[in-house]
Amino acid sequence: MVSDDFFRIINMIYGERWKVVDGSTKWSREQGWETKVVLQQDAETREVFSTAPDVAMLVFDIKEIADSWGAIRLEKIRDTERYYEDIDYLIDEKGEKLRAAVKAVVSGSFQFTFDPFEGIRKILQDRIPVNDTDVRGVKEHYYETLAHIFVFGREMASRYEKLKETNPKGASYAASYESILRQAFMPPGTRMEPVTGYRKFLDACGIDVANLGTRIIEQQKYTSFLMDLVIARGRVDIENGVRAVLDVYWRMCELAYPLLNIARISAEMAQGRSPKAESESFEKLVQLLKEHQDGSVLVEFVEPVLRNAEAHVSTSVITEDHNPIVIAYDARVRPAREIARMPFSAVDEKAQALKHARVLEVMCLTLMLFELAFQITAVPSREFKLLLVRLGQL
Repeated sequence: MVSDDFFRIINMIYGERWKVVDGSTKWSREQGWETKVVLQQDAETREVFSTAPDVAMLVFDIKEIADSWGAIRLEKIRDTERYYEDIDYLIDEKGEKLRAAVKAVVSGSFQFTFDPFEGIRKILQDRIPVNDTDVRGVKEHYYETLAHIFVFGREMASRYEKLKETNPKGASYAASYESILRQAFMPPGTRMEPVTGYRKFLDACGIDVANLGTRIIEQQKYTSFLMDLVIARGRVDIENGVRAVLDVYWRMCELAYPLLNIARISAEMAQGRSPKAESESFEKLVQLLKEHQDGSVLVEFVEPVLRNAEAHVSTSVITEDHNPIVIAYDARVRPAREIARMPFSAVDEKAQALKHARVLEVMCLTLMLFELAFQITAVPSREFKLLLVRLGQL
């Protein structure tokens, strides 16, 4: 029969949301079981003493786990034997397990049947899909996951450095973007909690960086294709050539938007403000970043009016003194209203700057490396390991 003390403690933990901060039990032939459970709620602490055997068994089942924010606490678990098996698996004092995993990943003898990066991200959310393929993969192949982070990180860092060496203008964009991110998430002189810091970054970022990177590469190929058509003499008239450049330009601006929005969120967080969860309009986003020292560098290639073509803005091309002029209209009103007029040379200059400085690529790579830096510190941490141990136990 379950004791009254057991019911009382369980109700405090799960009904009243008290947190177990300590527990101890001992048994003697003279006194039987003597158990103490220390619980805490806000600033209040209570000690519960019991001689009931089921309370002693409860304390034996209370172990250290961590939540998705990296907060370590004591919690009653389902399977003590599996808990210690998981703990033993995650201990690698001599680094032998990790070295073997690196060798297997590099040689290709270990093939990933799950996405390790997505698994990590799914684990660091409030509702963890315990039976998800990626989540289970990270837990069951922890060392291969960690090895993949190190190997992939080294490859990305090498690619990043080569890009900056061969592209000084792009390097300046990378420096500005990294500076904004660092001020928000890794400010100098501030101790960073690995899991908490990474979770904060993930919640603020909120985009699929890898997918965005793929679309940027696809757009680079499309841009090269259109530019080859435009410069082919005798094949494209001036008006259509201008429209081709406009098409390239607004597509690149569209891909820049999520990267710039992260810069805006980071800048506001660094200033101690709570950024708006919803996205800003492109015009407002550019305005906000222009007011920031590093942000102003990032938006010098953006013309918000043309970014909206052809969704909310109609454009026409005319020629004045043999020079093409781009006119933007708001066609959602009657009569259509002219909202901007600019020489094509100015538009082409921005488009060429985007293309040759590889602005989108360097910003995306900077963001990817920034996340990898979080993973390199978070995944080997004690907090992340206790979070893995928690899976399936509560």
